[in-house]
Amino acid sequence: MTKNGMKSEAWGSEATDAKFVTMEVAKGEDMMEHIVEYGVRENVNVTIINGSGSIGSATLRQGSGGSASVTVHGPFSLVSFSGTYLCNNHYTLHAGASPPPSFTFGITLRSSHGNLLGGAVAGKVIAAHNVTLIAFTYSNPHVYKCNPDEAYTHHHNNDAASGSLSAS
Repeated sequence: MTKNGMKSEAWGSEATDAKFVTMEVAKGEDMMEHIVEYGVRENVNVTIINGSGSIGSATLRQGSGGSASVTVHGPFSLVSFSGTYLCNNHYTLHAGASPPPSFTFGITLRSSHGNLLGGAVAGKVIAAHNVTLIAFTYSNPHVYKCNPDEAYTHHHNNDAASGSLSAS
């Protein structure tokens, strides 16, 4: 309790096992396999925030749905890499929310000529040299439905009630 009698709660306050982790993926290793093995070994969900290093090859899916995958060969610089692996699909689903995908990652790579390419990871991502991944690990996340229209309406109704809207 705070001095005002209100309980202070931070995002993830129920996830006492949440932590940030730096993962090192050695040359020639598959980054995706490394992430899954870590999650299974530690029995945690893994969200990759970003990474840095050099990629030798990556299998990507460009576009949505069932589009074909393509394997690109580098070397490439890793510009952006993020996604989530839900180990054993451990999560608490709240009313109205849809189950999250258990494995989804996106990647952006830069060629030696400066060209950017990216898409959804659809297979292996092989490190050309050591790659460092920054991850957040946790157990049993709570999944809620976010309805931006309700948040927008609620925000504007509060503005109207407080008289903070101005005429143009």
